[in-house]
Amino acid sequence: NTNPSSTKLGTGAIEKTEKPISLDKEKEILNNRLKEIEEKIEEWIVARDKINGEWTYIITNSTQVNAFVTDILPRRIFINEGLFDVLQPTDDELGLVLGHEISHLICGHVSDSTKLQGFLYGTQLLLFGFVDPTGILSITFDYFISKIATYITAARSRDNEIEADNMGIIIAARACFDTKAGINVF
Repeated sequence: NTNPSSTKLGTGAIEKTEKPISLDKEKEILNNRLKEIEEKIEEWIVARDKINGEWTYIITNSTQVNAFVTDILPRRIFINEGLFDVLQPTDDELGLVLGHEISHLICGHVSDSTKLQGFLYGTQLLLFGFVDPTGILSITFDYFISKIATYITAARSRDNEIEADNMGIIIAARACFDTKAGINVF
């Protein structure tokens, strides 16, 4: 019987037996597992390289309650004055904000977002060129494309924020900040 799973009839009972996996197949499975682990480790090495070194904190004049990071200027966290004015954060709350922003870099959210937006804008330009080379329908077409792009990026952004919140809490906890303070920040 060439079927990897066969049925063997015994003394009135049906017993299912599995064909043993070959040694080569076992090695291939283990090798694949090791490759997956290696990829995860490499991701963390890249993340470590992104966060190692001296950090600069740039206070912006904006009244919005926000902080952000960018791949273009590594190891810099931009914090709006509005965050300080409105929240008047404690050190624990600031520790959570910084942990959250660092998490965005570790997880690659900033570069992923840039790549996604570039792809969407490139697609939009191609569609304009092929569907409406005269430009007559461009305004309507632009409206619908930008709405679609907004929905796609918004859903991804929510997932990224949740991931950065969770990792930021872990980072802050490891730095001995009181993570209960997160309820006032997030």
